[in-house]
Amino acid sequence: MTTAPTFWQDPTLFQRNRLPGRAYFVPFAAADEIDYLDRERSSRVIALNGTWKFHLSPTVQETPTDFQQPAFDVAAWADIAVPGHWQLQGFGKPHYTNVQYPFPVDPPFVPTDNPTGCYRREFELSPEQLDDRVLTLRFEGVDSCFVVWVNGQEIGLSKGSRLPSEFDITAVAKAGTNTIAVQVIQWSDGTYMEDQDMWWLSGIFRDVYLLSRPKMHVRDVVVSTTFGDGYANASVEVAIEVANADPAGSVTAWLVRDGVPVAKKSTANTAPRAAITLSIDQPLLWTAETPHLYELRLTLADAAGMQSEIIPLRIGLREVKIENSQVKVNGRKVMFRGVNRHESHPERGRAVTLDDMRIDIELMKRHNINAVRTSHYPNDPRWYALCDEAGLWVMDECDLETHGFGYDEKTVSNPVHNPAFFAACVDRMERLVLRDRNVASVILWSLGNESGLGEAHRLMKAKAKQLDDRPVHYETDYTLTVTDIFSTMYAHPYRVGEIGRGEPVDHYGHPVKPEQYVDKPYLQCEYAHAMGNGPGALREYWDAFYTRDRVHGGFVWEWCDHGIAQKLPDGRTWYAYGGDFGEQPHDGNFVCDGLVFPDRTPSPGLRDLARVYAPVQFCDLDAAFSRFEIVNRYDFRDLSDVHLAASLWVDGEKTTDVAVDLPAVPPNEHRPVTVQMPALPSGGGACHLRLIAIDAVSGAVVGDTQFELRAPADLPAKPIESATAVKMSKRAGAIRIDADASQFDFDTIHAHLRSLTHAGRPLLLDGPRPSFWRAPTDNDRNIVSKWRAARLDLLQHRTVSCEATTANGVARITTQVRVAPPSAIDKHFDVSTEYAFTATSLRMTTQIEAHGDWPDQLPRIGLVQTLPPELTSVEWFGRGPDESYIDTQIGLPVGRYRVPRVEDLTTHYLKPQENGLRSDCTYVALRTALNGPGLLVTGSPRFGFTASRYTAEDLTAAMHPHELTPRPFITLHLDHRQNGIGSNSCGPGPLEPHRLTPGRWEFELCFTPLTAGDDALEVARAGS
Repeated sequence: MTTAPTFWQDPTLFQRNRLPGRAYFVPFAAADEIDYLDRERSSRVIALNGTWKFHLSPTVQETPTDFQQPAFDVAAWADIAVPGHWQLQGFGKPHYTNVQYPFPVDPPFVPTDNPTGCYRREFELSPEQLDDRVLTLRFEGVDSCFVVWVNGQEIGLSKGSRLPSEFDITAVAKAGTNTIAVQVIQWSDGTYMEDQDMWWLSGIFRDVYLLSRPKMHVRDVVVSTTFGDGYANASVEVAIEVANADPAGSVTAWLVRDGVPVAKKSTANTAPRAAITLSIDQPLLWTAETPHLYELRLTLADAAGMQSEIIPLRIGLREVKIENSQVKVNGRKVMFRGVNRHESHPERGRAVTLDDMRIDIELMKRHNINAVRTSHYPNDPRWYALCDEAGLWVMDECDLETHGFGYDEKTVSNPVHNPAFFAACVDRMERLVLRDRNVASVILWSLGNESGLGEAHRLMKAKAKQLDDRPVHYETDYTLTVTDIFSTMYAHPYRVGEIGRGEPVDHYGHPVKPEQYVDKPYLQCEYAHAMGNGPGALREYWDAFYTRDRVHGGFVWEWCDHGIAQKLPDGRTWYAYGGDFGEQPHDGNFVCDGLVFPDRTPSPGLRDLARVYAPVQFCDLDAAFSRFEIVNRYDFRDLSDVHLAASLWVDGEKTTDVAVDLPAVPPNEHRPVTVQMPALPSGGGACHLRLIAIDAVSGAVVGDTQFELRAPADLPAKPIESATAVKMSKRAGAIRIDADASQFDFDTIHAHLRSLTHAGRPLLLDGPRPSFWRAPTDNDRNIVSKWRAARLDLLQHRTVSCEATTANGVARITTQVRVAPPSAIDKHFDVSTEYAFTATSLRMTTQIEAHGDWPDQLPRIGLVQTLPPELTSVEWFGRGPDESYIDTQIGLPVGRYRVPRVEDLTTHYLKPQENGLRSDCTYVALRTALNGPGLLVTGSPRFGFTASRYTAEDLTAAMHPHELTPRPFITLHLDHRQNGIGSNSCGPGPLEPHRLTPGRWEFELCFTPLTAGDDALEVARAGS
């Protein structure tokens, strides 16, 4: 027995009565105030957003009978907001998977239990809105399959969730009250083509509106530009499709720049198409760096010269082509300093507003991002208008991903291999290109994402090329016969070098020869997986990207954590991820892999990316003689509009503004600059020069580099001596040391310090003790299994020896400790420590050596101790102000930093993990308040520290930040080394120079009490 065919399980039926695709634009009447982003300024637009009546059925078959009929009573139905997702409004629950489908893979069939939403609302039409008019109903996005009725009459059906659908309702609309009904089916054959890495969310999630237009109207517009004489002149060709044209009428095209007409032309309205060419001398070219836009206004007039409507467009004049194995815009190679972006809001999901989009654009521009991949579907059309306006390169991606099938060509049920789906795949690509081909910022089309390689892709590319000549991207094309771009995901920086040099490489298990790709541009459509703490090694990626002319950079995965906002009883917000709604199967917090948190707070990773993406970079030519090199990484702008602020910093404090004459460096060139440096102050102290490049137009920081002119001294630096003798008293299992105003209690059984008290105030509650474990980061997800297998989280200590002596006023305790995991044979760490107690401080010299078969990467090597909770104010001299790890610290300036609360050092990733490290420190001080009493720690070599209300074990165990309970003490980690971060949640692990490999380590730390008013830096310099 076979399943009966149904329209939601028929891939050949992807539309019924849907109008052909067209370019996105909004028609206006002559009297309207034109707004390119606010559709509702047009009198031709009748918005249908707002509150609808809603009923959710568990199956399609249980949809209320005749609910589409106006007489059907929906008064008892619930209210729902449109646009919106029903799962985020109390109907059903969100479900997250990455690769796997949430139901059996049996295309085109889907489960019988198939939630189906029924929407109803009424709207009013005046006689004027109907008189000699055409009424078009437009849905910008509905997930996943829907049928629409007006006044009880079926209008049509559509699939393709992230693409617009238009229907002609002229014949059924009436003056007065009208009823619209929509049936939205959650799972359909279309779902098999929409297996993107995101929440499964359903409903009418983009705007719905009516267009009331004269019968004679512009149905479609295609704008293209050709250039002559080295871009000294341009011809703008406008192809206009006119519905119900008046043969005696006309079409007029105006090209306007800053309110001033620069070209105008009319032509007879020859149905069904008209063509107008506008010529411009010395055109202002559009690029992401110089987003010059022209207004193109089309007016239709009848035989009497009466205007029927105005079609306003904003166009950018630019040329895109592949030449000499490079993507070139206006004849110049472009570099993509990009990100991938899902549409996402913590409360509304993919139902994003114009304000949401503006926030994302502003953040991207502020952090030196110049390119966006619309992963993995067409975005709201207004997004592209904002990219045109602000200046962002866009890779526009088709709504096609079949990741759950894998990449095996033998999987013939995969829609890209299944002929029954081919027309639907092509339909999605065609609608994308038709909608967005007038968008200046779109310079690459993408055939979709992670769908293997099938005949459908060849058909899709052919259709795209038939409609538009922009380059076509598809990363999974291991044959390199469909894509115009050689694209990879998460390739290691060394592999970027191999590809740049034209060496044989592997692509999805297929050997690729140089002759298959050396004529193609190369980019990484996804790299540097920004999940949780990270990503690492961004600088190394970009060093590799700039090594070869064919390499074009890449797009970080991804822009935003997709956590869904939830409220605790006390009103605090937390963010849910996969599994938090009880859904099975799920992929956990893999949906939280962005550079900004759900509320758009930038992560440390985004700020790190901004420094690496900065288009103005500085290099050291000869710092001793104040000579540096400025590098302009812009592709089109010189630096004439960039202001350079230079300053001298002594011991972490700014002392002098320094004069610099900044040359107008041409794009992609470099020039030497000489800084008029004052004499460095005598008497030692760290000295740094900081160069900050500021865009004089936007005010954004486009370059920020610090040069070390004189290094801070490693501390402690003085020999151990004590002017006042300390007293040592021994008792069973313990030693008491009295040193002036300080008292130390040492546990000789466990061979570590139990407490430090100064002037009656506790400063250390326990420790220091050897520390090897860190709470796994998301990017540790692959190495952590080795750490757990080695039982690095279960280490036990055995005291080998503990000896105490006094001489020359100094008390010394020397210990030998062996640290090993349970059930291990010949695998351990030997830890040798000398404690030297003077009248003013405790100095520790620690040696650690790994023995046996440990993993090739270790979490951390250092000491951990607990401090009283009132030591909450933190000051340090090292990198800051952000957290920094060995492969995320590039560009973070060394300086003197202070925070009033230890909580300010914590980064609350959506899944708790190692965070908050401040690296390259010469000292850290924790005090009761700014300049209050406390504890100073200095070290040699420079060290890293984390200070937190939580232990590493707390962070390891918790699944969400709100599950963490602050401890009644502060945990202070003092790290000699930590393993790098990398991006191995999906990409490469830490690069070899950033790995903490088993070996032998030695470091020295000094603990000194501070009294109120002490200057921590001066005490650190003085030593003990």
